[in-house]
Formats: sequence, structure tokens, C-alpha cells
Amino acid sequence: MVALAILAAGCGSKSSSSSSNNNGSSSATTAGRYTGTYENGSAKKGGTYTPIDFANLLSGVAKPPAATLTGVAISSTQIKIVLKRPIGDFPGLLAEKAVWMVPSGKTDFAKAPDGTGPFKFVSWQPGINAKFSRNDGYWGNVWPDSVEILDIPDDTARVNALVGGQVHEIAFMPFVQAKAHLHDSSIQIVQAAQPQTNPFYVQMDRKPFTDLNVRLALKYAVDRKAMVEKVELGFGSIGNDLFGKGYPSYNSPMPQREYDPERSKALLKKAGYDRFTFNLPTSNALPGMIESATAFKEQAKAAGIEVTLEKLDAGSYFSNNQYLKVASYQTNWGQSFESQTQDGMLKTSPYNETHWYDVKWAAAFRRAQEIPDAKKRNEAYKQLQVPLWQTNGYVVFAFYNTVDAASSKVHGIVPNISSGYSNLSAFDFKDHWIT
Repeated sequence: MVALAILAAGCGSKSSSSSSNNNGSSSATTAGRYTGTYENGSAKKGGTYTPIDFANLLSGVAKPPAATLTGVAISSTQIKIVLKRPIGDFPGLLAEKAVWMVPSGKTDFAKAPDGTGPFKFVSWQPGINAKFSRNDGYWGNVWPDSVEILDIPDDTARVNALVGGQVHEIAFMPFVQAKAHLHDSSIQIVQAAQPQTNPFYVQMDRKPFTDLNVRLALKYAVDRKAMVEKVELGFGSIGNDLFGKGYPSYNSPMPQREYDPERSKALLKKAGYDRFTFNLPTSNALPGMIESATAFKEQAKAAGIEVTLEKLDAGSYFSNNQYLKVASYQTNWGQSFESQTQDGMLKTSPYNETHWYDVKWAAAFRRAQEIPDAKKRNEAYKQLQVPLWQTNGYVVFAFYNTVDAASSKVHGIVPNISSGYSNLSAFDFKDHWIT
């Protein structure tokens, strides 16, 4: 019997996600109509997941469904999806984590979740562990007989469990320990060059951040190169106040902002400040988060900015009474520009942290989404990033690689950069095996 024990970091997050699979393919027939063929998958209770289930699922995801799309099962293995407006990369949207593969009528996900994934749910103790067994009805290969995920948020305890052989894999290897174990033959360090970032944000409609000079001053008060070298220990790359680095839609030719405390001082002077105080809630919820906030506190002094750090609980960091409510905060994103825009830059976005909203810009984004040709669509996305770079309320100073670790006895872990599922080859434990 082969059992994998995975020790995952316990931290707050903006939303929950599912690890079920889309087992099939899709093809576009027009900019607004798609047909998809799906291989039937057995659900936990022995039923079969069908195109009818998927059609009902899409109706539930679309809000409101009548205004966006309709899904109709046209055979036992095919579904036709008709969009009410063109979406050029609709197959890509189907891969988003919000589109869960669940049976029709399923409403209770806490007690007995069903799905078509490679593992069956066995048990879950909140804050302790979750156990799964192999789904023999899965449409593909599954190597482990079982998987147990342990929830231990303490970095030191997590690393010690791996080094001591209590677990086979851990997510979120701290940068210091990752560097220390780079040449350890008993451990493999798994890196994925992600667009993952811990930026600071300010709400643009609240004083003093209504003044563009103040927002720009914050951007020039951070030493981006030092963040990568000293905080991330080389496990990352510099940021330029935009999201999605590494994706085809990222506007890499934009001029790179540098650390310029004198320019920051001048901008603050223009806004009427000789000295500027900045409150920054932060946490150890994610790799390098509190470390980068601490580094920024020191870097900003040269610009006349006095930073006060407020350390908050990691487990409730994105569900407390401050996130989205206070005027400044340290946050986390790891998506492409177009995905982050959906979640955080539109009036209807659930995480519009900076209160950015421009009617013309939002309309242009919708038009860009409709472009079927990927190259032309990405060029349109790049143009939309120009006004964001010029005026937005984010300080995206660096991106960090997703750094995990595993025993050298574990095989099949392939670095993955899928949005939202980057750790341990996108948590695709079905492909992992032990020697």
C-alpha cells in the first residue's frame, strides 16, 4: 500500500477552491458558442458525472445565468454552451477554480463532498487533517492508495516534519530553509516561477490616497531589488506595480520603477507632506509577507515615510474585520492580469481592494475579453495595463516563486504555474509515487 502524507501550510486565503478535474476537451465553433466532449467520471457515491451535471453547474456559476450563458447536454458525452456575449478565452475560464465538478443538486459540501477527482473523501478534522482514498472509478491513473493532508501553520514544525520523515511533502518551504537545504540529498526543493506577490494596497477614494502624488511616493519608496535579494533570497523577481508576470498578457515593456527615495520625498512635498505616516497591516500568512513589510519599513525611512506595522492573525487574515475595510493593507495575488481584473478591478469584483473603478476602462476590458485571437487579445490587455501602472493603488514590488519541498524518495512532482494551483505540481497527488 502506498500512502502519501502531505503537510500543508495553514493560512488565510481570499477564497476556497476545489481540486476536482475537468476530464475532457473543448473546441470553439464561434466566438460565442462552444462544444465540449467529456469522459464520464464516477462520483464518490457510485454515480456518473454527466454533461447534464456540468450544464447545471454552469448555470449556478453564471450570475445571473440568463444574462451570460446557457449550457445544454446534447448527448451522453457532449455539452453545448451558448454565450450571451463573446468571450475569446472561454475554455480558459472553464479552468478557473470557481468551476467545480459537482453532481446536480449538491448543496452540502462540508460533510460528504462528491466529485470526479482521483481521490474519494474519507474524513476531515478542521485545523488538523483531511484524509482521502484512491477513486478506482477515476478516468486516469492514480498512483497513491491514499493521501493525508496535515494542517500545521508553523514553518519550523512543517520543515521538521519533512526532515524527520513524518511527512513526504510540504507546501510553502520558507525561503531561509529552502536555501539551507538546496544541496541536501535527502530533500528536493520544488520551485515554480509564479506571478505570486505580496503587494501593499491603498484605497484610492480615501484620503490621503486620493492624491496620486501620495500613491506614487509609496511606489518609489520601496527597494524592489533588495526585496528579491534579501527577503526572497533570490527565489523570485522584481515587480513593476502590475499583476501576472510571466503570462502572455503581461505588459513587460513598461518602464521599470526603481527605488528613488528623493523622488518619493518630492512627490510627498507636492502633496503637502514633509513627513508621512503609513499604517500597514501585515501577517505571516504567506511566504515573505511580514518580512517584506518589515523591509519596507526600513526602506521608506529614506523617503520621509514612517511605517507602522500591524501584525494580524494568519488564519483569519483575509476574513477579519479589517481586510477590504481599512485604507491600507498588505495582500496577496497570484493570477494573470485578466484573471486578477475579474476578481479585483471591476465594480462587481469581490476583492476590489483599491476601489479602482473606471467605466470606460471596464468597458474596454470587456471588449478585450471578446477578442477570439489570443495574440490580439493579449495586446489589448497590455494596453489596459498602462493606466493601471500610471495611477493604481497597488505597490507590486516583487514576485516570489512557489517554493515547496519533498523527500527525495517522492517522484512525479512537476513544477506548475496554473493560477491558484501552483504548489506541489498543482496538488496533483495522483501522479506522485514513492520509491
